[in-house]
Amino acid sequence: MISSFGRVPKRGESIVVGGFRFQVMRADSRRVHTLLVQKPRDQ
Repeated sequence: MISSFGRVPKRGESIVVGGFRFQVMRADSRRVHTLLVQKPRDQ
């Protein structure tokens, strides 16, 4: 996450990497504590 954003992301921010969506659920100024990871739905 940090390397993809280039910084520590804030709560609520998300990014798609390798087809998976990563959303920050809990973070502080130095680290990400909890992520929600979702795989894409088959369409």
